[in-house]
Amino acid sequence: MGLRVCHRRFRSTAVAVAFHALFFAASSLCAQGAVPPDSSAVEPIAGYMSADIETFARIYIEIAEVRDVLQQDLARFHDEAERRAARERADARIRAFLEEHEVEEDAYEEFVRRAGLEQALREAFEQVVARLREEEG
Repeated sequence: MGLRVCHRRFRSTAVAVAFHALFFAASSLCAQGAVPPDSSAVEPIAGYMSADIETFARIYIEIAEVRDVLQQDLARFHDEAERRAARERADARIRAFLEEHEVEEDAYEEFVRRAGLEQALREAFEQVVARLREEEG
């Protein structure tokens, strides 16, 4: 396995972890009802249209589910080969979500970075995540 493949695999997992950590507080606020679930009035923010923000929110929710399964697998597996396979499955699912939503990994990383820096974008994102989770029920 080449260095580039290892770096890409690490980068994919690191993006998921960083994104989840960035919005962990947002998720708890949303769960407590601190962020209103209605995001229908979200205007373009920081160059992102409402539909783009919703796409990233859907990906975020899907990645959170993958991360939860990965954490369970890593806690259950002690053999390094099984742990590596669990990480590879998680990475593959994350790549599939990005492809399904027609989002490049770099675009997703850029959104994560900007949402971490720009409060208006982060708040809009949090509202969309709350609304989607409420709709999922």
